[in-house]
Amino acid sequence: MLESNGEELVDPGRTTNNAAIITRVDFDSMSWLLTADAEAPVEHMLVTQTNLKLLNVDVLKAGHHGSKTSTTFELLQAATPASVVISVGKDNKYGHPNKETLQHLVGIPTFRTDQNGSVRFIHTATGWVMSCSSSQCVKSS
Repeated sequence: MLESNGEELVDPGRTTNNAAIITRVDFDSMSWLLTADAEAPVEHMLVTQTNLKLLNVDVLKAGHHGSKTSTTFELLQAATPASVVISVGKDNKYGHPNKETLQHLVGIPTFRTDQNGSVRFIHTATGWVMSCSSSQCVKSS
């Protein structure tokens, strides 16, 4: 697990998003970075204070449902994910994912739960298969 120093980065009157547990998962030949609801200050800390090899992953789960406060260009440059998954509710009242965040993801295959349904990575005898609960995993542009 990669941790942020919540004491420095959490504004108790506003949010606890920056106290989120950030996890890197490695299984067989795949790696994922799960950033929870961590915001830009934590992402900056990760990029500047963590061994960058730990951030380089196959799949990045976009932070905070694709809000404008997470999944910064800085983190994307460090992680160089082959794909991004955004866990977001359809027609949510917050307008997630944010258009600016989606602009950061241009050129990276991006899969959204509001469009693709649940996104699963299945390990088979021959490698990895990505599966979506919608008819196909169709990347978002």
